[in-house]
Amino acid sequence: MKSNLTDKRFHCIPRYTAVIMATLLLFIGCAEVPITQRKSLKLMPGNQLLTLSLQQYNELLKKSKLSTEQAKVQMVRSVGEKIARSAEAFLRDSGRENLIKNYKWEFRTSRLTSPRR
Repeated sequence: MKSNLTDKRFHCIPRYTAVIMATLLLFIGCAEVPITQRKSLKLMPGNQLLTLSLQQYNELLKKSKLSTEQAKVQMVRSVGEKIARSAEAFLRDSGRENLIKNYKWEFRTSRLTSPRR
């Protein structure tokens, strides 16, 4: 007959193993965010994320109608260009100007349309 102590000890092993594996996954899956240099959980490779995001962006452009309201278009372009300049200045100041070539800034303004019923 087995004692309760033995049963409990072996019953806890899978829990500890799961906790250890989850902790290792977090450490292995962490990556540094280029701009902020903070740590982030990386669930998929950057090139795969970039490919998927570009596909979604192109799909959005196909489905949406670009705004023809020049005031709004200019405002979005102006704000976007300021963000781009600031991000690039930050990269230069932090010695990572080699990353700037990877950015392809594009500023579009689409008209929101309500879903058809």
